[in-house]
Amino acid sequence: MKSRYNPLLLAVIVIGLVCALWLNVVRHDVEQKNNTVEMAMEYEGLRKLAALQGLPEEDVLRQFKDAGINSLMIFDTTLERLTKNGELRMVTGGELRQAAALGSGMGVFANVGAGDVEENAAYVAATDKQSVLDDVEQDLCLRYGADRVKVVSENPRIIKIKGSTTLLPDGKYDEPQGLLQAPLGLPVQDMRKVAALGFKIIVRPQNYVDVTDEQIDSIFARIKEAGVPVDALMPCGTEVVGYPNKMQHLGERMKENNMTLVMLEHYTQLQFAKIDGLLPLA
Repeated sequence: MKSRYNPLLLAVIVIGLVCALWLNVVRHDVEQKNNTVEMAMEYEGLRKLAALQGLPEEDVLRQFKDAGINSLMIFDTTLERLTKNGELRMVTGGELRQAAALGSGMGVFANVGAGDVEENAAYVAATDKQSVLDDVEQDLCLRYGADRVKVVSENPRIIKIKGSTTLLPDGKYDEPQGLLQAPLGLPVQDMRKVAALGFKIIVRPQNYVDVTDEQIDSIFARIKEAGVPVDALMPCGTEVVGYPNKMQHLGERMKENNMTLVMLEHYTQLQFAKIDGLLPLA
């Protein structure tokens, strides 16, 4: 009697069933490993909120942590931000010339010789945090090159940086930034503060012009200096760090430090504000 079942068809069905079961097992395993949500906010934004409300910064951070924020994003610092926070002293060449014309003193910057005063330059000195000035001097050389950075006084140590000191108004993100608002490096004090409050850290460094291995290594050296764990790196600006030809080095350093790459999946990022190098880095 002829069989009602086609052996070949049965074999195809069984193979399909096995494959479907295997895919479901794999998917279940993946889903079980990705069953949490990371809630993150920008540290600088919370700092500004605390200042606007006239509240202690630590209290505001604790309130957001209690509300479920478990990670804070830390960007490269700037000369303007460090000065506003009282971690650095800074004047511009224009301010030094105006003070000289009025016959008024400029504190530690009175040590700057008249021959070193230039309109398009900024001058920085330490407060009681000498380590901040040391980090800034290193960052300035990495960002601008040693030819634009000059020590004009040793006691106290005053550093001169050549470049535009014009400030851009808020919202002008598509225009070139001057010395005061341009990114430097990751702030050690900020990383230590948020880690001490129990937050995870996501760093958002900006890429360098003609990026080198040394510049990429400096990011991880700064994290090591802070002495706190950093869980992830999220690109900032229009390029990932290392673009176009040093992304392999960045990826290797991230793996060495067990850091996750945070992908920006919002439609505005992928379509209208594309980040060069994001997918190749991933």
